[in-house]
Amino acid sequence: METLKDLWNNTCLSANIPAITIDTCARLFAIVYVLGNNEALVYNKSFLSDVEYIKKRFHIDGSEVPDEKFSELLKKYVSELEDYAPASGEQHSPTNRTIFKTQAPKWATELLHSRYGIKIIN
Repeated sequence: METLKDLWNNTCLSANIPAITIDTCARLFAIVYVLGNNEALVYNKSFLSDVEYIKKRFHIDGSEVPDEKFSELLKKYVSELEDYAPASGEQHSPTNRTIFKTQAPKWATELLHSRYGIKIIN
């Protein structure tokens, strides 16, 4: 069953009107790539609608050639998120006792929380 968000995104695609900015799309996909180990992403219908929209808009589905500008932004944000990631094994070391401490930049946590109500966890 299609949600209102699905209908909105599909209408924008049909009319060639951006429903989400290219910058926000790249940030969302970078978050999924680097910090996607979060069950809340799978169950949030609004988030999943936006993921489908981004895949269709920037040709990231199957064997299509992705949009060049989107790809460059995605690489930039993936690199930025990976710079914040702790070194291998550091996350659960005895000196770092907070298991659910976020290792992401502020923009990533705020983006997911403000748009979808999702909290980034380790």
